[in-house]
Amino acid sequence: MKKHDQEHEKPQNEQEAERILSETIAQLDANRRFICVLLSEKGDPRFTKAFRDHLRSFISRIVEAGQLEATVSLDFALDFIIGGLVNSLQRWYETRPDESSRELIRNLLHAAFEGMFRLPEAD
Repeated sequence: MKKHDQEHEKPQNEQEAERILSETIAQLDANRRFICVLLSEKGDPRFTKAFRDHLRSFISRIVEAGQLEATVSLDFALDFIIGGLVNSLQRWYETRPDESSRELIRNLLHAAFEGMFRLPEAD
């Protein structure tokens, strides 16, 4: 799939979201050396801002198309998920240079669609 096509593609379900996320991370991973530097603390803040803006636009289009619903205010949801995604990618590149992206993708999707925490059940 060409990058341009992927930018306009909208997931129809969680499996489609996983496929799109996998393809996006594979593209990033193909340029891992550069992405790792650009997203690092010593990287280019303009790149990080452009990356965040692209993610915001992509997710906003999916929400506007009615294919995804935010359970909190959209601005808050976008800030939270994009911040988490960028930070997760930064950490993954820094601490797991040889690890497959499969676990990262699984965790990101779980966080986005199912949540990360819950209160323990009362006894």
